[in-house]
Amino acid sequence: MIFKVLAKKFVREILEMLENVDEMYFSEIMNKLNTHQGTVERVIGELVDYNLLSKREDEEGKN
Repeated sequence: MIFKVLAKKFVREILEMLENVDEMYFSEIMNKLNTHQGTVERVIGELVDYNLLSKREDEEGKN
């Protein structure tokens, strides 16, 4: 359920960071949150699953 995702740690922070920018690199988000890569990957993955974020791969096929 979407409410469970929205209540998770870092979701609000990520959505607020992305509110006023077109896009951000994964590493920028991770550094601003000062947390582990796996945590950010999991949260972003859930937001993408619920179509709250979209994910774009760069030209080299990396996120």
